[in-house]
Amino acid sequence: MPALHGLLPHSGSRRVAEAGASQAMVFQRPFMLRLSVLNNLRIALWLANVPKAERVGRARQALQRSALADRAERPARTLSGGQQQRLALARAWAVRPDILFLDEPTSNLDPAAKKEIEAMLAAFAADGMTLVMSTHNLGQAKRLATRMIHLDGGTIRADLPTERYFSEHADLPLRRDPAAIHSAEES
Repeated sequence: MPALHGLLPHSGSRRVAEAGASQAMVFQRPFMLRLSVLNNLRIALWLANVPKAERVGRARQALQRSALADRAERPARTLSGGQQQRLALARAWAVRPDILFLDEPTSNLDPAAKKEIEAMLAAFAADGMTLVMSTHNLGQAKRLATRMIHLDGGTIRADLPTERYFSEHADLPLRRDPAAIHSAEES
């Protein structure tokens, strides 16, 4: 994900659908500023060059959408893991990117928090936002994805519509890295 978002160098090519397409990224463990929930959103909007007159309104809209409006004045770092992830998604949504990159967005969350995050992501996609997500959770991919790209050791093993992937390639064997197997056996 970081390479697709332009954060890491890579040796291949990187194409964006539109030259001016805006993008955002939500990490597996989002960084929260030592500010209130509302100010975490306002800073993101400032960094995205959203006009000052629009920032508070868009921040409050994002808080409503993420079910965090009642926590607007709380320090962001005091939120639960699921609430912090919803805030990270709200920050990304508030800047209105065309493409949202997600790195394991529900990792280490309880089932209720996972369900909330998945609902937010489904709503973003329904609104027309393109989501690109890395996940090891095949059930989640089946529920949310329209297209599956199966990467194994940096090689694309399949690139198919989700339904076709699960009917034809769900049992695609993973390449076994002898060094990884050896180090796992030593543990």
